[in-house]
Amino acid sequence: MPYTSHGHWYGPGEPAQPEPTLKARCGGPALCPVCMREAASPDSSTEEGSR
Repeated sequence: MPYTSHGHWYGPGEPAQPEPTLKARCGGPALCPVCMREAASPDSSTEEGSR
């Protein structure tokens, strides 16, 4: 499932379930440099947001 380590969905279509239990208030891939970098690199996705 394409979620960033901050717990934001960046994949195509609707978010996969279950969503991460933790989600950072960073702005997601549109605003956060960490999320942007992870969304641009498909092999860096995490299944469960941890930060």
